[in-house]
Amino acid sequence: MRRTAWLFGLLCCLAAPPLAVNFADDLVNPPELGILEQEIARVPKGRAVVMPFSEETRGHGSHTIASLWKQLLAELLAASDKRSG
Repeated sequence: MRRTAWLFGLLCCLAAPPLAVNFADDLVNPPELGILEQEIARVPKGRAVVMPFSEETRGHGSHTIASLWKQLLAELLAASDKRSG
């Protein structure tokens, strides 16, 4: 059994469409490995985005800089609002 099997078991049951965000300069979860795309394909309604390298990104720590991904969150919330309304 894969060590992430428990997580997949939870993700496949979500009503909201999951959004996974990674950064091109992330050395902890390097996008070159393709793990994000491979795993999100197994999640119903899941979507993965790899944010490009920029002067604002800070590798793995980029997830703490909301200005980098706030537009993605706004789009996700808007889409979710349309589905529930």
